[in-house]
Amino acid sequence: MKKKMSSAEMTKKLSALENPALVRLIQELARNSEENRIYIMRKLCAPADTKKRLEHYKRMIKEEFFSDDDYLGHLDLRMAKYIISDYLRETGDADGALELRLHYVEMGTRYTNKYGDIDERFYISMETAFGEVVDELNRRSDAKLIARFRPRLEKLVRDTEDIGWGYHDGLCGMMEELEERR
Repeated sequence: MKKKMSSAEMTKKLSALENPALVRLIQELARNSEENRIYIMRKLCAPADTKKRLEHYKRMIKEEFFSDDDYLGHLDLRMAKYIISDYLRETGDADGALELRLHYVEMGTRYTNKYGDIDERFYISMETAFGEVVDELNRRSDAKLIARFRPRLEKLVRDTEDIGWGYHDGLCGMMEELEERR
């Protein structure tokens, strides 16, 4: 039985590879799974500028809900959440990650308002992301940051009024927690 390679050992071995060998390895990873292929393509297309990168990541999240022509997208919530954590890991931009979380909920809400009720897992995911935004705003207690996000949070609450699964009630309750911090 082979011993599991540590991250340090892997880094050392990868550093020793020549450029053509690295290219072949990356191509092999892309062929190995669709998820790897998408990840590599997105990394290669991501702009270096943080503001442009944030917009790029917002587009990627939107694509998980809607295709370019605003029709049914992939609806891969796991990939959309991965995009957010990937952005934070790459940039360290906590405000941008907050923006992406809220964008995720906006896209999910728009999706369910356009196509109808989804399932419990979907709404739990949306509520969790909304709650993470509210919790982070409360934790930071930054009046300017709260003022920047509040109108979008309030719009989300309004946009969920006719959605089932307790989604609207959940967002209302979390919004009240932010209201208490006013």
